[in-house]
Amino acid sequence: AIAGADDAQDALVRNNRVYRSQKGITIRGSGWIVEHNEVERVYDWGGGDCDYTRVFGENHVIRNNHFHGARVDEIGSAHVDGIQFFDVNGDSINNIVFENNLGFNFAQGFMAEATAHDASGDVVFRNNVFAHGLIGLAEPGAAWGLDVHAVDRVTAINNTFVDIKHYGIGFRSGADDCVANSNIFYQVGASRSGDSNPAAQWDHNLYHQVDNIGTQGANDVEGDPRFVNAANDDFHLLEGSAAIDKGADVGLVYDKDGIPRPLGEGFDIGAYEFTFGQTFDGGAAGDGLAGDIPSALADALAGLLDGGAATDGPSITRDTSASHPADSSELAGSCA
Repeated sequence: AIAGADDAQDALVRNNRVYRSQKGITIRGSGWIVEHNEVERVYDWGGGDCDYTRVFGENHVIRNNHFHGARVDEIGSAHVDGIQFFDVNGDSINNIVFENNLGFNFAQGFMAEATAHDASGDVVFRNNVFAHGLIGLAEPGAAWGLDVHAVDRVTAINNTFVDIKHYGIGFRSGADDCVANSNIFYQVGASRSGDSNPAAQWDHNLYHQVDNIGTQGANDVEGDPRFVNAANDDFHLLEGSAAIDKGADVGLVYDKDGIPRPLGEGFDIGAYEFTFGQTFDGGAAGDGLAGDIPSALADALAGLLDGGAATDGPSITRDTSASHPADSSELAGSCA
């Protein structure tokens, strides 16, 4: 529906609704901001695979989007991914941030294969929700959250993974220097794949109704996250949640809703901070990161944030040599 050329630079893709398209948004080139879009009900029109989003290139920010609605009877044999990358055509991904997104009804929330050229790295996932795995030729739930092959320095912090039958995260095929910290795994077959890189840093994660937790970090937690209404995809925390105050200071100062972190004695695990009944305006300016990042995560996050301007919500800043004039770069409308 929306796609860029290999040399597309500094595009702003905002406030679009893509409905029943074979592919939603394809990001290429350098320096895109893709935010506040909805891609719903990808559909197999007979043109090959179906994906909500594909990403190639460098220095992109994908935030505050909603990917959902794929149906088994509409995708045929397609392998539906929330976000897909592959390097068999010589592409790479570097310096990419995914934040504050909702991704539902997928085979993989993120599917990345960089084994052909091994030239990809520095990818951050933070404050996202990945829920309800779906594969057309298998039973519902048979899926992965993040399936990463040979992409180095992938950092997954404060995400929520729900109803994913296979694996929450796999750092595979030589994916080095990866981090999984302060994530919730709920109703997941296994927190990580059996071939996931054992050198990855795992800590401060929460597991509940997980069949195979695997080797735990020193500060990992087993307990009920007590979601507000998981049956209706409300994964905010209730009082008494095992996630409250058990997360790590990974440098995030806002949650998915723009609520400040922390509000209690410590940081909460998952995409949402427990609010203790307080109300907030939301949409706080800034990049969502504190000035000092703990040394355990500094290497994985280094180089991702190089300056730029905040917009209308918790955001990520990046190096850019050009602004984003609304009259030429913003793509508005609805695509079916």
